[in-house]
Amino acid sequence: MKRISRSTYFKWGSTIVIVGALLILFYHLVTNYTGFLEGISKMITIISPFLYGFVMAYLLSPIYNFIVRKCYRSIKGESKTSRRALTISKVIATVICLIIVIGIVAGMAALLIPQVIESISVISQSLPSNLDHVSELVDKVLANFENTAITETIQSGMDELQKNLITWVQNTLLPGVGSIMQRVSSGVIVTIKTTLNLVIGLIVCAYFLNGKEKFAAQIKMIIRAFFKAPKAEEILELASYSNKTFGGFITGKIIDSAIIGVLCFIAMTVLKLPYPLLISTIVGITNIIPFFGPFIGAIPSAAIIVLISPIQALWFIILIIILQQLDGNVIGPAILGNSIGIASFWVMFAIIIGGGLFGFIGMILGVPVFAVIYYYFGKFVTGKLRKKGESNNIRDYMNFDKFQLTSEETFSIELEEELEESSIQKFKNMIKGKRG
Repeated sequence: MKRISRSTYFKWGSTIVIVGALLILFYHLVTNYTGFLEGISKMITIISPFLYGFVMAYLLSPIYNFIVRKCYRSIKGESKTSRRALTISKVIATVICLIIVIGIVAGMAALLIPQVIESISVISQSLPSNLDHVSELVDKVLANFENTAITETIQSGMDELQKNLITWVQNTLLPGVGSIMQRVSSGVIVTIKTTLNLVIGLIVCAYFLNGKEKFAAQIKMIIRAFFKAPKAEEILELASYSNKTFGGFITGKIIDSAIIGVLCFIAMTVLKLPYPLLISTIVGITNIIPFFGPFIGAIPSAAIIVLISPIQALWFIILIIILQQLDGNVIGPAILGNSIGIASFWVMFAIIIGGGLFGFIGMILGVPVFAVIYYYFGKFVTGKLRKKGESNNIRDYMNFDKFQLTSEETFSIELEEELEESSIQKFKNMIKGKRG
């Protein structure tokens, strides 16, 4: 049997069977793409409590580890055994982490829900008066163009708009009240399910926090059991780099977004702009999305403010532009450093592709996922070039002939780029408190 399994024909036959099975599977995925996505969506819905728990545990892991270290050092001398001291430290760290999560959720709800209700109430009360102001402005404009074709055109347009609005209310809005109520009730059910999933997620989070070392050890055992030593080391290295990239990016973006949200709240309070808490929260949450985040949060926020005062909406847009520049040039580089390691073009590419495939979550996680793929594809290409004896320096493949530069000028440009990269790295190290 061993001779058969080692023969060339058996290997070729096994390869053909596996490739054929993969092609058949790919064909079924392509032809049943909608059903496949529905199945994935249903599976994600089922395991969502575990996903919530894993995400919370992943984000809380640095805090949990810090508390365990501090508590263990304090309890170790008073406890009979080290194991008992570690167990007590883990329990204390778990309780504190859960209190932090519950406190954040409860605090956000206590602050935002009254603000949202108040905002809706103010907007609903001010909307009729704003419409009256618009109507008065239109009447004044029409008075300046009395008995002209422009007046007739504007008036007929206003009449047509009024007729279309009445028709829409009668034919669409009123008959659709039942469906609207059904959507509201389904939304309430979804909210209740999400709340239950979060509660279960807290329990799962506690299990993940206390068992993460054992889970990691089990995964390492499985990898080493099924793969040879060199391949197992490559997989573990990939896992370590992915964890470093994801952890650094997500933690850094959360801290960065919290700072931007606080700065936005302070600036809006100083400028006396409406709904500072609500809008600052929107801006802070959407800022987690790289590149497009500030604009995604600014558009609906400006639309809310413009209903109160267009001038204040203009001030808000200016404020967002200033915050975006501050974040992109100072706060972001100081916190994130070079944790991603990809150019702005690829950041934008990853956000668009991730958002198109997986929505809001894809826009956030698309960047670190692409960064890992980019890094290992670069290592693969570099390895291939080294085997062929080719240069792996990208500057050796750059061509400046189209600019009619001499070799000395080209060398000077490359030298200046190297010096600029070195100075940027020194600046980042200085911010991080390291020696350049």
